[in-house]
Order: sequence, then structure tokens, then C-alpha cells
Amino acid sequence: LIAELQTSLCDSKEEAVCLQQAMEKQLEEANTRWDEERRTITHHADQANKALQEKVESLQRQLHCSEKKLLSKELETEEKVTVVRQEYEEKIKGLMPAELRQELEDTITSLKAQVNFLQKRASLLQEDLDACRSRRDVDEVLSLTMTASSPDGFDLPPIHHTVTMGEQQPDPTLGNEG
Repeated sequence: LIAELQTSLCDSKEEAVCLQQAMEKQLEEANTRWDEERRTITHHADQANKALQEKVESLQRQLHCSEKKLLSKELETEEKVTVVRQEYEEKIKGLMPAELRQELEDTITSLKAQVNFLQKRASLLQEDLDACRSRRDVDEVLSLTMTASSPDGFDLPPIHHTVTMGEQQPDPTLGNEG
């Protein structure tokens, strides 16, 4: 019985060794397949990434080319609009009698001169107003300082003295209205 058990034990050990070797071989084959699949997947991913990168670069070139074409078309259209506008302006000038056109241009020139004159007049009037305000302020300050008490405590009678800054001369460019 012991011999039989020993034989059975040896057979079991051999079987366990064979099973372990078979398992190790399966594990090694599985690792090999995994490595192969990983390399294949990585290779396909790299190829797909490269293809996508090339596609992106191609699309960027197309976009740049399209933007250039669009800008060129915009400039061309703008130039055409300018030419058409000039043609219609020339046609309109041809339709308007020269005498009427000259009369309108003279009116515009006259109005511009009147605007300039009125602006100068308004500026002068503003200067006069500012000068009057500053004279009034000076008169008030002088009036206050003239009525102050003496330093020794005796009140002095108020001195009423008007300070004039000078007469303003009429502006010859404004006529009698200045």
C-alpha cells in the first residue's frame, strides 16, 4: 500500500509539474498574443494619427487658400463697386446742367464760409464772457479786502473803489455788433 501511495504521489507530482508547465506555456502564449495585439493596435493608432494629422494639415491649407480667394474676391468686388459708383457719378454730373452744379457748389462754399465766421464769432463772444466773469470775481475779492478791519482793532471806514481792467475795444471783424 505504501508503494502504491508513493507511486500515486509520484504520478501526482509529475502530473502537477506537467500541468504547471502547460499553464506556464499557455501564459507565455497569452503574453505573446497580448504583446502582438498591443503592437498591432499601437501601429494602427499611429497610422490613424498620422492620417488625421495629414488631413488636418490639408484642411488648413485649403482654409488658407479659401481665405486668400475670399479676400481677393472682396477686393475685386469693392473695386467693381467703386468703378460703378464713379460711372454713375459721372452720369449724374452729365445729367445736371453745369450752371446748376456751379450754383450749388458756390452755395456750399458760401455756407462753409458762414459756418467758419459764426464759429469765430462764438469763440470771441465766449472769450468776452470769460473775461467779464473774471473781472467780476476780481471786483468781489477787492471789495472784500477793502472792507476788512485794521490789525490794531480799529475799524476803518469802508473804501469803495472800483478797479477796471480797461475798456474792451470793439472787434473790427465783427462790425458794430462786437
